[in-house]
Amino acid sequence: MQEGVIALSSRGSRLVLAVAAALLMFVTPAPADTAGIASVIDGDTIEIHGQRVRLHGIDAPESSQACLNAAGQKCAAASAPP
Repeated sequence: MQEGVIALSSRGSRLVLAVAAALLMFVTPAPADTAGIASVIDGDTIEIHGQRVRLHGIDAPESSQACLNAAGQKCAAASAPP
């Protein structure tokens, strides 16, 4: 074995990784809170003070994406009820 090289067992390497991951939690800055009036960009994205926020778990067509029904025909424009 080379001088200065430490051999770790599988258990030891897992422990080193766990400690490193725990330390990263403390040195990684938390994202800043975003507050203000939101503007809708498209079905799953809003913008607040120039910062775009994608909504997780929302599957909506993008603004430039065509809306097609199951038969492949263009969707009719949606309208709000009276």
